[in-house]
Amino acid sequence: MDILAWIDRIIKEDSAARILVSGVSMGGASVLCAAGEKLPDAVKCLIADCGYTSVRDILSYQLHALFRLPDMPFLYAARSAILRHAGYDIFRASAVEQLKKAEKPIMMIHGEEDKFVPFYMLEQVYAAAASKDKEMLAIPGAGHGTACCTAPDLYWEHYLAFADRYIL
Repeated sequence: MDILAWIDRIIKEDSAARILVSGVSMGGASVLCAAGEKLPDAVKCLIADCGYTSVRDILSYQLHALFRLPDMPFLYAARSAILRHAGYDIFRASAVEQLKKAEKPIMMIHGEEDKFVPFYMLEQVYAAAASKDKEMLAIPGAGHGTACCTAPDLYWEHYLAFADRYIL
């Protein structure tokens, strides 16, 4: 996982680093998945913006929403091709499963009007997170990846307050 490699690189360059792991969309989903890994002490908290529950769920949602296509045969054909060519099973890539192992503080943000990664996924990933300290922030009127510019005061007030509790 690229996130883990970056964390290792940061720690090698600065052994006193205090790391916040943050991402939006696919980056948000990657942050949610990384939360379930055994993270070093240098990682103080994570923030995921519009992350999704699993690769399977988001691909299925997109097949239906964008193309009005069923999972079978399209999603299964994609799974087979990716497994054959990349050795990666998209049906096993689950932020929900990873979050069940999460220990670090985590904040999840999502726009209520997100049509690309459906808003209901926020509640699902939040419920799955085992972290003792977790927060969720819904941004009214925000679409996909636009929460920070739809309501910048609300977004950054919560984002920075959460980060400051662990980074400072």
